[in-house]
Amino acid sequence: MDSPQRRVRVVIVDDDALVRTALRLILESDSGVTVLGEGSDGRSGYDAARSLRPTSSSWTCTCPAPTASGPPPRSPPTALTPKSSC
Repeated sequence: MDSPQRRVRVVIVDDDALVRTALRLILESDSGVTVLGEGSDGRSGYDAARSLRPTSSSWTCTCPAPTASGPPPRSPPTALTPKSSC
């Protein structure tokens, strides 16, 4: 089994619960991946990435922050995780 240092730690952010569930199931089927948490919008994704410190995150580019003062959807992954996809 992989050591904890070699596992990829992921946060999933998407506004569609079905997509988040599907991604979680796919990712958790890989023994080298740990899904730390999820976000349903830009703000909750940013907060999850900030508090959980994943090594990677998956974001929907159209996943908006809920308020005008929230972070832009593309900034949290690049600002908070070494590897991100959008």
